[in-house]
Amino acid sequence: MRIFLLLFVLLATPAWSNDQEDFSNAATAYDKGDYQTAFLLLKPLAEQGDAVAQYNLGIMYMRG
Repeated sequence: MRIFLLLFVLLATPAWSNDQEDFSNAATAYDKGDYQTAFLLLKPLAEQGDAVAQYNLGIMYMRG
């Protein structure tokens, strides 16, 4: 959960509401232990160059 708290602080801009929704859903999935869904939601954002998504995917890879 600590990882995803950073997401909400950095993405408080309303213009990014779709991204915020994806991050929110990813955080919820992650907290429930549904890592596959969290990964699938974060990966497209990371591929678009979102540094926060890239960081969180890196943490997920590191933890296996």
